[in-house]
Amino acid sequence: MNEVKILATTLTCINSYDEAHSALLNLIKIGVPEYITVNNVHTVVECALDKKYKGVINNSFLAFPDGKPLSIYAKLKGYKNVSRIFGPTFMEKTLEWGQKDGLKHYFFGSSEETLKQMNSNITEKYLKTKIDECFSLPLSRKVSNRENDSRKVFKGNYY
Repeated sequence: MNEVKILATTLTCINSYDEAHSALLNLIKIGVPEYITVNNVHTVVECALDKKYKGVINNSFLAFPDGKPLSIYAKLKGYKNVSRIFGPTFMEKTLEWGQKDGLKHYFFGSSEETLKQMNSNITEKYLKTKIDECFSLPLSRKVSNRENDSRKVFKGNYY
């Protein structure tokens, strides 16, 4: 896959949600824990300002352009096969298509109440979706290294 550099961020040139889903399935085949980022103009600017954040985005397995300005800019730079991959739509398609692919999902972050409601909404809409676990971060304080180590997000094939 082609990549385009915008400011300090390297984004994956991807043309459709089908192509994004195929890339996700390839990630699963590799069997190595990885992650995908979905990036908008704000995240691209943050990468230019914050070296650690830049590392998180640029070290991802795939970095999708979420935001029409990013895909337009990439096309202006000569990358014709690039489209916006809108994060919420990608998540819904991953949940929908993941039912037939047997994907397991692990939701990390937000409040327990939000995760409970999200879990309920997802399982109601996508009956065969496998949600393995939801973990709420304590929002009032920084997570300790011990807590973080005890909750490895990538214990299995979660997407």
